[in-house]
Amino acid sequence: MGKKPTRPSAPPRQKPAAARRQQEQLEQERLARQKQQQQRRLIIAAGGGVIAVAIIVAFFLLRSSDASVKSGTAIDSAIPFNGSTIGDANAPVTIVEYADFQCTSCAEMYRDALPQLLRDYIASGQVALTFVPNAILGDESLASAEAAYCAGDQGKFWQMHNTLFANQDGENKGAFSSKQLEAMAKKIGLDEAQFSSCMDAKTHAGTVQNDHAAAVQDGISSVPTFVINNGEPLGWDSWDSLKAEIDAALGN
Repeated sequence: MGKKPTRPSAPPRQKPAAARRQQEQLEQERLARQKQQQQRRLIIAAGGGVIAVAIIVAFFLLRSSDASVKSGTAIDSAIPFNGSTIGDANAPVTIVEYADFQCTSCAEMYRDALPQLLRDYIASGQVALTFVPNAILGDESLASAEAAYCAGDQGKFWQMHNTLFANQDGENKGAFSSKQLEAMAKKIGLDEAQFSSCMDAKTHAGTVQNDHAAAVQDGISSVPTFVINNGEPLGWDSWDSLKAEIDAALGN
């Protein structure tokens, strides 16, 4: 018998045009979703990087602001103090100092005379010193005086006093800006929230104004000025001159 003729295989069936378009559309949608997911991952990664950088920058800014504050002369814990007065309340000689925290001559007194005054006269109970802020050199004089009183509310008037003079840097140039005063409060261990609240409320603005009014009434025309045992006002010349006046008051 002869072989049966081989039938040619049928050509592959072609998909209808509508089905091809639907498949192409699904593929395009899949690729679009994939691209969107990649973009979201990039945005999230970038956002995380920005946050991380912001945290690092904030950390170093906080550290640098605190580090930029110089420490003031340490207060001997054996010396009694009450508010803005340091020394024995029954000391035979009392000194009232009228000064401005921005005044360069006042800072000179802080550097050159106060350590010796504390060591040789106040620590021994011979002298009690009262500091009266006489804010006459502008806004930062007022702010620094208020800061000292706000620190005094927490028992650290003299720690702030010393820190302010240690960080004096010109008049109204930012040395006693709000930010710097807050850094000083942190430096001396104040409750920062309480200090900020005191400053924001200007709790001691009236006290500072009254101090200046009293200084004017008492004939104080310059800073620093000293009144020893309610005597005549004395201007600042040098530690030797002030020491001679103290010795005279003590009868030495």
